[in-house]
Amino acid sequence: LYPFSLHDALPISSLIDDEIRYIIESFSAENNIVLEKAFLDQLVVNFRGVSERQIYSVLLKCLASEYFDENSNSKILSEVRELKKQMLKGFNGLRWINVNPDGPKAAGLDAITEWLSERQPIFSDPEKSIQEGFDIPNGLLVTGIPGTGKSLMAKQAAVILDLPLIAMDLGDIQEGVVGKSEEHMAKALRMVDALAPCVLWIDEIEKAFSGSESGQSDGGVMRRMFGKFLTWMQEKESYCFVLATSNDITKLPP
Repeated sequence: LYPFSLHDALPISSLIDDEIRYIIESFSAENNIVLEKAFLDQLVVNFRGVSERQIYSVLLKCLASEYFDENSNSKILSEVRELKKQMLKGFNGLRWINVNPDGPKAAGLDAITEWLSERQPIFSDPEKSIQEGFDIPNGLLVTGIPGTGKSLMAKQAAVILDLPLIAMDLGDIQEGVVGKSEEHMAKALRMVDALAPCVLWIDEIEKAFSGSESGQSDGGVMRRMFGKFLTWMQEKESYCFVLATSNDITKLPP
């Protein structure tokens, strides 16, 4: 129906949830597929930021692979995530991190691990969680001296929450041309919204934003980028969990 290569450029779609749900339900009806409401809701959330043609592409691939016959929800979600992974090809400032579930763990950070584990059900079905009165956690800042497992904790968080891990490198977002850094920041945040649900990892955040308070050396570029980031964190509607690490939080602006 919709011939499409996963390696083609993927624009960020503006489909609303009702449109995504209609596309999935229409495809299911045409192919005699029965989807549980909970999984349908999960698919709608995961297909945010994807176009109609791309949704059909993934659904057709899952149909050909007989994932619907096997009721293999995890494999279907993996195909959606593989599609979104292609969105980052050639995108400066964001990287898709492949995490090994059986990789090394962050020793000694049991309190954080427990805190995340208790909230995993919220991210498995955020729409239902909101209806039941739960708040969606916005993020977590892990601070400590180098070598204490902060980076491992970011990877472990993605495993615990069962979400893709996206790393943001603010150095790659910055550009010398006036106004370009702020523009790139806005594009990167829109891309993160399209990739959600996900964990957004910002490593050593104090190095990225340490100059945002004075603004003397860069004409206020970093301050404006920091402002965009904080506004996005406050107003974002996507299910993106921000995990930032810092060696020294005293270098962060108040």
